[in-house]
Amino acid sequence: MASLQTLSDLNRRVIARWAAACAERVLPLYKADEAAEETARDALTRTRAYSAGSGTAGEEISKRLIVVKIANAATTPAGAAAARAVAQTAAVAHMGAHALGAAAYAAKAVSLSNPDEPEAVQQEIRWQLANLSDGEREVLRLLPPVGTDSAGPLGEGLLSRGILGAAIREIQSEIARVDRPGGGADSTAQGEVGATSWAAALDQPVPDDVARLLATVPEWFGQPDSNAEYIEAAGTKETWTVRDVGGSVVGVTLVDRHFPHVAEIHLTVVDRAAHGSGVGTAMLEAIEADAISRGVRLLEVKTLGPSHPDSGYARTRNFYEKWGFLPLEETDLWGEATPCLIMVKPLAPLP
Repeated sequence: MASLQTLSDLNRRVIARWAAACAERVLPLYKADEAAEETARDALTRTRAYSAGSGTAGEEISKRLIVVKIANAATTPAGAAAARAVAQTAAVAHMGAHALGAAAYAAKAVSLSNPDEPEAVQQEIRWQLANLSDGEREVLRLLPPVGTDSAGPLGEGLLSRGILGAAIREIQSEIARVDRPGGGADSTAQGEVGATSWAAALDQPVPDDVARLLATVPEWFGQPDSNAEYIEAAGTKETWTVRDVGGSVVGVTLVDRHFPHVAEIHLTVVDRAAHGSGVGTAMLEAIEADAISRGVRLLEVKTLGPSHPDSGYARTRNFYEKWGFLPLEETDLWGEATPCLIMVKPLAPLP
């Protein structure tokens, strides 16, 4: 009889995306020789392809042992943990429970790289939970609690101990809740902000609010010239906002309509205090519903491409991929130093 931790091939493909996202987020911590780093990147690429329906479990399992060895090449303990997160990701094709191992080792990598910041681990776990789709949560709920089933990695071994076990227990405790406030894949509660169920609406231009929100997230929007262009655009472009109960703007999305059949997301910015609480999701849902009602057939967004190592924009790409956007082309539209990735999402017409 197959272990409960194996899951079906379909369910393993479902959660492979999340495992890869967790590992990719800490991959910048992995420093080793060029061949080992390339092996790590290739493993994540293969896992994403497996999640999208390519390849077979057998093909992925045959590559697993190669990936397991890369932790030995790491130059730091945090890097070794990041490499093990990649190895756990590569093993999802063999046994679905390794997805939780990928998340746990990612949390450990963050802990080791931030020894004086215990809150960093909690932030990482919140991000991991926020990046779970409802379907991925449902699959993870099929797994037994860590430490209770010896027929797989969730037995009384490494993944049940220390920070690894604590991270998995927290994730499993959270995903067991079916009455999460706010709903949606990125609505993990963050204090009072996270307890709000957000609603997005078409609004008047709010350039001052855009300037204020951009200033809260300089790691994404740290170029003064680009920010000035966004603020100027906010005075004229179609504007969607999310407001809190007091009427203050906590999120803005600007939309371009180049042709009747296309809507482009020109800018999305969310107040740092509301990150992970569902604001971005609320805006995307509202814009997509409006686009379909207008007969729009394609949503488009441009963001920093994967050839750039910025980990923040890797999270941005993961967010859009989670919502069905597909990478179309990486170009030098913004210059060689800032590769531009064009992503699109086909929309189904109204019946």
